[in-house]
Amino acid sequence: PYYSLMEILNPEENTNFVDHYLDIKVDFSQVIFILTANELFNMLEPLRNRLEIIEVPAYIQEEKINIAQQYVLPSVLKAHGLEQNTIQLDEKAMSHIIKGWCQYESGVRQLKRMLEKIARRHIYKSQEKSMEDNNEDEQQAVKQENTEQINDLKSKQTIVQSLSLTKETPNLMQVLKDYLGNPPYDEEYEKRILLRESSGICNVLTVGGYVGHVLTVECCYDNSQLEKKGQFTSSGNLKQVIQESLVIAKIIAARYLNAEQKKLMSEKNIHIHFMQGAIPKDGPSAGISICSAYLSLLLDHPIPVSYTHLRAHETPEHLVCRLLLEKKKRIFPFHFCTLVLFIILSL
Repeated sequence: PYYSLMEILNPEENTNFVDHYLDIKVDFSQVIFILTANELFNMLEPLRNRLEIIEVPAYIQEEKINIAQQYVLPSVLKAHGLEQNTIQLDEKAMSHIIKGWCQYESGVRQLKRMLEKIARRHIYKSQEKSMEDNNEDEQQAVKQENTEQINDLKSKQTIVQSLSLTKETPNLMQVLKDYLGNPPYDEEYEKRILLRESSGICNVLTVGGYVGHVLTVECCYDNSQLEKKGQFTSSGNLKQVIQESLVIAKIIAARYLNAEQKKLMSEKNIHIHFMQGAIPKDGPSAGISICSAYLSLLLDHPIPVSYTHLRAHETPEHLVCRLLLEKKKRIFPFHFCTLVLFIILSL
C-alpha cells in the first residue's frame, strides 16, 4: 500500500495510475483522498511529506463528561430500550469511570462501553429481582389456589427501576465496581506519588495514551554491585532517545558538583528508574527531570512535590531548550495537588 499511495499522491504520476490487478488505467488527478491514522510515528517520511496532516487532539476529562452526559448516555439508554431518566450519572460518577476504567483513552469509545455495561448489568439485576418477587407471590398464590393471580404474575412484565449514581450515593466507588468490576487503573496513584518527598525523586509531566499525567523519576544508590564503581544504570522500558538523555543529564549534573561530590559520584553506583515500567517511554523532554533527580540524590536535597518539570531538555553545552507545550501536557489533572509549579527553563 505504501508504494501505491506514493504513486497515487504524486501529481506527476497519478493521471495514469495502472491497477495491475484489474489491468486498467485510472486518473486520480481530481480525487481527494482522506486518510485516518491513530499514530504517525511509523509512517514513512516520504509519504508524510505528501500529506496535509490535521491533528485532532484528545478530549480532556471535562469534555468527556459533557459528551457522555449529553450524547453518549442518552443513546445508550435508547439502544437498551430504557427511558431517558432510568440511569443517572453525575460528574463525580463519570469522573470515577474515566479515571478508573478508561484513563488513557483519547476519545469516548471505552467510556461508551462502560456505560453500556452499566445499562446491561442494571437490566439484569432488575430482571433477577423481579423474578424473585414473582416466585414468592406465585408460591403464595398456589397455596391459596388463586388461578387468576397466577396468570397475572406469569404475564407481568419486568419493570426496570431507576438507578442514580451521584456523589450522594453511599460507597459510590464500590457500587461502580459492582457494575464494572475492579478498575484496571489506580486513580489514587498520582495522589500518592505527590505526597512523597525524598532525595532522588522528581515528578515530570508526560503523555500516556494521548492524555497528560504525572510520571515519577526515582534515582537511588545501587549497592548490589560493590565491585563496580561509578556505574549508571536505568530501568523502566526506556527507548533510545531517552537513554541518550540519561547520558547528557549525567554530564550536566557533574558541572554543579564540588570535588567531594564528584568523588562520591565516581565511587557510587547509581540507578534511575521510571515508574510504570510496562509502558514504553521515549522522547527528549524528560532531560531536565533526569538531571534534577540525579542532583537531588547527590546533594541529598529533596525536590518539593509541588514542583513538576514540564517539557524541556538539555544539551551537553549546558543549553536548556524550551519546547512547545502540547495541549495534552498542559491540560493536566490539577486536582491531584494543591499547587503545581511548571518549571519551563530556558536561557
